[in-house]
Amino acid sequence: MTKELVVDTSVAVSWALDDERNPDCERILTAVRTESVQLTVPDLWLYEGLNAIRSATLRRRLPVWSASASAKFLCELPKTVVPVTESRASEILDVSLREGLTVYDAAYLALARERNADLITWDKELLALPDPGVRIISPEQLQP
Repeated sequence: MTKELVVDTSVAVSWALDDERNPDCERILTAVRTESVQLTVPDLWLYEGLNAIRSATLRRRLPVWSASASAKFLCELPKTVVPVTESRASEILDVSLREGLTVYDAAYLALARERNADLITWDKELLALPDPGVRIISPEQLQP
């Protein structure tokens, strides 16, 4: 059975921006591409990724001519995109309020809980949660 991972945009953006690449994130990307892990993301993931690409372009970290290629790359990754439904929206808001997280971060945590999947992130607030109900780890902590 393929291991399912919820990977937030803080990790995924390293796949699209050369100046954020690192070996641990590359290892996860290889696992996603070879389908040895199942990437599962909330539907806001692509919006956040596009916003990161936009910001990198405006800050001249990414040439304008390659922004579309970076966006296409994120779009074409093999992944399961989970839409926000009315019941998920309620759960996300509840997690946000209970855990003191932004709604965006809560969407990843709620999805990881729903799918009983590891959440991979660089986000310090998520990593510091005392009892998240699922394993939340940074990319370097994920065992190959």
